[in-house]
Amino acid sequence: MSTKTYDVICIGLICQDMIMSGLARGGLEEDGTTVYADSFTYTVGGDCANGAVILSRLKNHTGLLTVVDDKQTGTMIREELIREGVDVEPVKVSSEGESMISVVLVRPDGSHNFILPRTQTPTLKKTDYDLEMFRHTKVVSANSLFSLGSIDTDGIEEIFRTVQESGGKTVADTNLDLWGIGPRGVDKVFPYTDYLIPSYSEALYITGKETDDDIADFLLEKGVKHVILKKGSEGCFFKSREERFYVPAYKIEAVDTTGCGDNFTAGIVHGLLHGWDHRRITRFACACGAVNAMAVGAHAGVKSEEQVLAFMEEQQRI
Repeated sequence: MSTKTYDVICIGLICQDMIMSGLARGGLEEDGTTVYADSFTYTVGGDCANGAVILSRLKNHTGLLTVVDDKQTGTMIREELIREGVDVEPVKVSSEGESMISVVLVRPDGSHNFILPRTQTPTLKKTDYDLEMFRHTKVVSANSLFSLGSIDTDGIEEIFRTVQESGGKTVADTNLDLWGIGPRGVDKVFPYTDYLIPSYSEALYITGKETDDDIADFLLEKGVKHVILKKGSEGCFFKSREERFYVPAYKIEAVDTTGCGDNFTAGIVHGLLHGWDHRRITRFACACGAVNAMAVGAHAGVKSEEQVLAFMEEQQRI
């Protein structure tokens, strides 16, 4: 790929996470009880923020396109991103709505639940960005497809098409259908998607299919060039017109699985930027997700490419 201004731009939702770890299951179900957590962590979160922070730590010039409010929460989010080396120039500051604060309840086995506010969170509009920016970017990653707001149906398709026409790569991670656009809501984006990376449950919603091959074939027929199905503790499944394979997960003791999918996607993007083959890329992505699960927080584990590669050498795979 030719020289670009950004290595990658991540697009998606952002929030401030309050993470309480070590909560016993059922501990909040009785009135009048006092519940203790092992730790409290206050950090930036959300799909695109998690991905952007990891990609920056992996020494990629990373831009972030999202919306924050002009209040205290938005200011804290921007300041932390700057400390992490993320280029926040594309970030839009809005006086409409409030940036989301997400409470994450982490169980001793690493599983988690979210508590989210009902207040309106600001989302991107087409007037919030200039397409010229994407003509100078190697990879654009839409980290929250199905929850981007209006640009899900009127924006991402145009961005992805611009990236591909300029010689870049497009990556899309999916999320819950927050706005009720339906399983076919982003179909027109798929022909311009080089890599689609849904979780199994998200892929089931989009396709209505149950087997890995049927899911991948459905998406390939819609125009996606490569499908990477995230399967959690089972690793991942890769399929394109030319390749088909599974990559097993790494055997670890999970502390917190929050953000593991975002770390996985960041690993895919990093591998693409470095021209690795698909098997190496997906192994590295699985390792990023595993390293993240060994620390509390949605992007607390991964520190560097060297760390992840050393983990891959030392750690047993399932």
